[in-house]
Amino acid sequence: MLERKQMNGQERNTAAARDDTEGWSAPAAQEIPQPSYAPATLAMGIALLLWGIATAWPISAAGLVLAVVSLARWIGELTHGE
Repeated sequence: MLERKQMNGQERNTAAARDDTEGWSAPAAQEIPQPSYAPATLAMGIALLLWGIATAWPISAAGLVLAVVSLARWIGELTHGE
């Protein structure tokens, strides 16, 4: 509930202290995956793939290989725990 208090000629709204946590429970535990370099290597592979389109096909090929490998590794890391 808000109460109005007058301080130094100014009115201010203050929240009255009350306990709204009645009936709350602790959140369920969640398992968070370990950090991974896979998203960064996937981004690098995509960047190389696009850079190779503008320059030379071997760069695109390397980018495609890097993107596929990192995507497979990332999916493997996420599904390994299930």
